[in-house]
Amino acid sequence: MPSVRWLEQYLQNYRGAMILVSHDREFLNRQVNRIVSFEVEGMKSYSGNYDHYLRARSEEVKSLEAKARNQDQKIKDAQKFIDRFRSKATKARQAQSKIKLIEKMEMVKTHRANKTIRFSFPDVPRCGRVVTTITNLSKSFGANLLYKDLNLTIPRGDRIAIIGPNGCGKTTLLKMIAGEMVPDAGEISLGHEVDIAYFAQHHSDMLNLENTVVEEVYKAVPEANIGFVRSVCGAFLFSGSDVDKKIKVLSGGERARVSLAKLLVKPGNFMLMDEPTNHLDIQSSETLIDALKDYKGTLLFVSHNQSFVNSLATKIWDIVEQGIVEYPGSLHEYYLSIQEKEKLAVENKASKTIHDTGKINQEGTTGKKREDIKREKREKAEKRQRIHNSVKPIRDSLECMEDRIAKMETRQKEVEKDLADPDIFRNQERSIPLLAEYKNLREKLEACFLEWEGLQEELEKIQSSPEE
Repeated sequence: MPSVRWLEQYLQNYRGAMILVSHDREFLNRQVNRIVSFEVEGMKSYSGNYDHYLRARSEEVKSLEAKARNQDQKIKDAQKFIDRFRSKATKARQAQSKIKLIEKMEMVKTHRANKTIRFSFPDVPRCGRVVTTITNLSKSFGANLLYKDLNLTIPRGDRIAIIGPNGCGKTTLLKMIAGEMVPDAGEISLGHEVDIAYFAQHHSDMLNLENTVVEEVYKAVPEANIGFVRSVCGAFLFSGSDVDKKIKVLSGGERARVSLAKLLVKPGNFMLMDEPTNHLDIQSSETLIDALKDYKGTLLFVSHNQSFVNSLATKIWDIVEQGIVEYPGSLHEYYLSIQEKEKLAVENKASKTIHDTGKINQEGTTGKKREDIKREKREKAEKRQRIHNSVKPIRDSLECMEDRIAKMETRQKEVEKDLADPDIFRNQERSIPLLAEYKNLREKLEACFLEWEGLQEELEKIQSSPEE
């Protein structure tokens, strides 16, 4: 999560073009201003972020469905006319005309919903009030100490997201709680009637590659009938002969769906999940979120998907300095708490500096004369003014250049739109000037970008140079 947060801030300040593929809805919404999607009609482009795309696509689907209904009605009316008057000599020509009209009609392609997983977790047995107690736990790998004297309690019904830098021990903690790994010291004890279900980050390691899909899911509930197991497989998009595919030939996303299917048939009342959305598309991720919102057990999970964490977490466990700091609320509340801490630390540091400076001046040991301090402030102000005077003309030039580039890019798009019409080339009086203008715009834009880059480099050089 710290890396994701850093990346977000970096990309928001990035001035170039960017193509982004992400299954994190919140990340997409904050980063993009255009969506390219693969629809039944072909590849389409929508202005705005992912939420804007969903709204626009919904309206578009309604419009397509209305057009398709109108077209169907026209075809039915034409067909009635043909059937009624085809044999009559006086109407034969009109009937043939309607037949040709139907044959030439370009059929409206209606929206076809993408297949996505659909499921909900069954009710789980109620367990004791305390699900897990971690006492004086320590774990290291060689010289790398992950946890030291860790003490934590997980109450029933909590939904806890574990965050922290890569390599800090998130997966290790889940493995120790799941009994897949033994701590070096300390104890992990489960509460009364606690039944663990574990979705591992490398979930394929926990699947038998030689089993078929149906065999692997059936293995989780050998007491169930095969019809039930097949229906569960169907909910995870394995239907027909797909259920007879061996695990070893499945893609990463398909293997993730098999692991989720095994969780569904036997979820337990304490679920551990390590990066469950890694191989899921946005729709499947949101289906999983909806299912987990209704899950009646306790949830402890690791995820770098901000939408997933914010939708589910009631607590955040932040791994820092061989321990864990607990924050109530979702990721949003966690970031607010961190920002408040950072602000407080800065204020305390400034207060301490002022206090120390005053103390030194009072003692008269290393304090400077008031006149010296005033002179230093005046010199620094003069230096800042000199830098400002050097930077301002460059900034003004950059703004003018950016405005010029924006206007040329707008005109370039207009010309491109005209040139995309095949009929334009039947008229040389229109096509030849447009082609010449397009070539001229490209050359001017290239020159402007080079000039813009030069100004930008000059600005950065001035701003990064040390004060004399």
